[in-house]
Amino acid sequence: MGELLRLLRRRDHLLNPTTVKTTVACPVLAQLLSAQLRWAKLLLTAALTGVCCSQGTVTEIASFPSGAGPSHHAVDLFGITVFTVYDDVWRTDGSASGTFQLAARSTVGLSSEVFVRMGDHVYFTNWTAAVGEELWRTDGTVAGTGMVRDYLPGAASTQPRQMTPIGRYLVFSGQTPPSGGIEVFVSDGSFSGTQLLRDILPGASGSSPSGFVSLGDRAVFTANDGVHGREFWITDGTPAGTSMVADLVPGSNGISAASLGVVGRRSLWMQGAYSNVELLTTDGTAAGTMSLHQWPVQLSSATPLTGFVEASGRSFFCVGIYHGSSATSFDLWSTDGTPAGTVGHGEIWPAAYRPGNPTPRLWALGAQLMYERETAAEGREPWIFDPATSQSSLVADFAPGTASSKVGDVVFRNANQAIALVSLSGPQTAWTIDPSGVTPPVALRADVDSLIPVGERYVWFVGQDGVSGYEFWRTDGTATGTHRVGGEAVVGAQGIWVDDAVLSGGKLIVFGDRRVAYNSYAVGPVVWAVEPGGHTVPLGDVGAGGYGVTKLSSDDPVLGATMQLRLEELGPAPLFAITFDAYSNRATWLNSFWFYSDLTAPQVLGWNVTSNGAGDLSVALPATPSLAGTRLLMQGFGLGVSQWRASNGLLLVAGN
Repeated sequence: MGELLRLLRRRDHLLNPTTVKTTVACPVLAQLLSAQLRWAKLLLTAALTGVCCSQGTVTEIASFPSGAGPSHHAVDLFGITVFTVYDDVWRTDGSASGTFQLAARSTVGLSSEVFVRMGDHVYFTNWTAAVGEELWRTDGTVAGTGMVRDYLPGAASTQPRQMTPIGRYLVFSGQTPPSGGIEVFVSDGSFSGTQLLRDILPGASGSSPSGFVSLGDRAVFTANDGVHGREFWITDGTPAGTSMVADLVPGSNGISAASLGVVGRRSLWMQGAYSNVELLTTDGTAAGTMSLHQWPVQLSSATPLTGFVEASGRSFFCVGIYHGSSATSFDLWSTDGTPAGTVGHGEIWPAAYRPGNPTPRLWALGAQLMYERETAAEGREPWIFDPATSQSSLVADFAPGTASSKVGDVVFRNANQAIALVSLSGPQTAWTIDPSGVTPPVALRADVDSLIPVGERYVWFVGQDGVSGYEFWRTDGTATGTHRVGGEAVVGAQGIWVDDAVLSGGKLIVFGDRRVAYNSYAVGPVVWAVEPGGHTVPLGDVGAGGYGVTKLSSDDPVLGATMQLRLEELGPAPLFAITFDAYSNRATWLNSFWFYSDLTAPQVLGWNVTSNGAGDLSVALPATPSLAGTRLLMQGFGLGVSQWRASNGLLLVAGN
């Protein structure tokens, strides 16, 4: 740890141009050479204690009785997966002995709040007759699972809602003492650090904060202070850092905005309904809070603005236009977060009555956008929109003629490849799609479902071969690279039905049921652990530090190959460093960022100058079979700037 801190503390010294010039030659090479020696030593040490496993091995680690309901809220806690069964909180490390209940939860008075990871804990709500519904957390152990604070003593409930992590703080809305209303709360995970953040509107009415959106180290939301009406507010988790952003609509009426998503570092909101629907944005500053566009026509009451996805630095979405007699058409729009950059791209679904109010679906495929378009000639089929040229092209007329296909799961792999499930009227077929449009789609396997991306090389799915039932398959995007993975989840012709899957600690944790037929399964949740081979797993969030949105990614760590590490969005940082450590399920808050290590022996793998806001580092892995299953933690940092640039963590699992 000493070496890491010494290097990171030198960031101000490294800002000096003379220092940069003299430290980027021989010293860097020496640093890299010594790092390679430490890397090899750590690999060998980890191999002695790691688990060397057979790729594709499937193990049933838990099953639950009929009526328990499916597993929900599965969250990876750095090697421990926290999940619920019939609302009770469970955990698994991928083994039968490491799968057990952490806390019982009563369904009485309990909300459906999702579980939230912050640092090395998962936060959730729990209700008991003695204390009501309060904030709880777990570190994946029984001893480390419990209530954070009974803020309203006795049976009264704080009722935490909209839990949103920002740096080291969890902000949420909650009930103030019995005479008060709903206000903003904050927790750092401790008893004393769980408190009312700001009583924006004292009294029984309360400010009713809603729509919390994380913008890295801050969260934006709406609240009513009783004077300005409902307006945008911003918080950094401290009372002094919690304030109204701008009085966008002067007077006491305020806005009535619903959160839609984020583009870049700006949040998007919809204001109004039916006529004069307006798209708003705020980055948490008065200058960055504005109206982007207002539609003068009447929009659909059920689906006015939908389907927000980000591609090429723009947020794409659909605008539903009402034509009377329950008929709705849909236009494709996009925004870069500015009024001038908010534009329409034409109609993609003509006006028609559609039972159930379906909407076009959008998928980001790197720099391209795939969307569902409906035409008289091809019916409803997937199309590709190129933001660089504003041109659209048909992916394929999967259902020839005027019939329509239906696209299911889609996994983007690279600029030339995405895997998509497409059905006509029955089971789905896996296809490889080229987002660039250079090569036509290629059918990989029929009668499949449940795409699961595993690392950079493979996408796993569930398929059947007519003998073993529905079992795990994987593909590299080619027909020859698509095959069954060894091992059966369910022996015989039955197979597996997947509800959810999480990469956790080097294993793929799968939640599902025993399958009877294509669209039929037995009742009673089952949990399986699968050994997926060499892969990477991002830990925490992009922009793990208090500043920036730095992202660390890597090729899969294949033994005998060269692995490429890449840091992106380093901003003005002139230098970067990448650290590594043996695997740990701990995260430590260091001043302004989460450090994904238990601080036992982190080392600097290498550092160098950045190029166009990015940094690359190549590492050769030894071709040593005993290293399969070795787990290492990586994290990247931007150096030489006044504010930290810390990336997400990255778990590397070595294999073939």
